[in-house]
Parts: sequence; C-alpha cells; structure tokens
Amino acid sequence: MAEKITLEEALRENKELKAKIAELTEMVNYLQKQLFGKKN
Repeated sequence: MAEKITLEEALRENKELKAKIAELTEMVNYLQKQLFGKKN
C-alpha cells in the first residue's frame, strides 16, 4: 500500500529533486564540453 505524505513533504522533496536535476544538468554540460568542445 502506498504511504501517504503531507503536502509539505511533497513540496520539500520536489525542491530537493529540482536542485539535484540542476546539479546533474550542470555536470552533463561540463562533461559534454570536455568531450566535444574545441581542442586547443
């Protein structure tokens, strides 16, 4: 059975997940530049 969570818990988790997505997106962008960026 699914556990019930409060609105506050859901909003906090949503905020944490958005922060993690932003962190991982930044990491992907950095690594793409390392792999595919201009070589000097």
